[in-house]
Amino acid sequence: MATTIVIGLSLEFAGAVFLATELLTVDPAVLAARGNVYPQSGEPHFNAQVPVARTFVGLGLLLAGFLVQIVAYVLDGSDWLAVIAVAVIVAATLGGRLLADRLFASWLYRRAVRFRRAQDTSTSA
Repeated sequence: MATTIVIGLSLEFAGAVFLATELLTVDPAVLAARGNVYPQSGEPHFNAQVPVARTFVGLGLLLAGFLVQIVAYVLDGSDWLAVIAVAVIVAATLGGRLLADRLFASWLYRRAVRFRRAQDTSTSA
């Protein structure tokens, strides 16, 4: 039972790490531009940054909660639970990255292109 719980928590931890990493590595210029209406506005709006800040804090809380639970199970269990947790976190993070970048990004791109072309044909008709 503990093994299943540690695997589940490790997957959740990896997912939260994946999301938090995306926020941490986004280009600061992109975040700063949130809320701008170009070309009229040159300054970012503070309120436009709040959703990203709350998302980042929420992910941090999720990470902390998952980590506390994983550590508790590992301390109550065996060293193998720690090995399983680390292995699942690393595999899920790397596998998630490949899945997102190779499969889902291509699918979302094709969808966006089809949508854009449909918009162009409906406005030109």
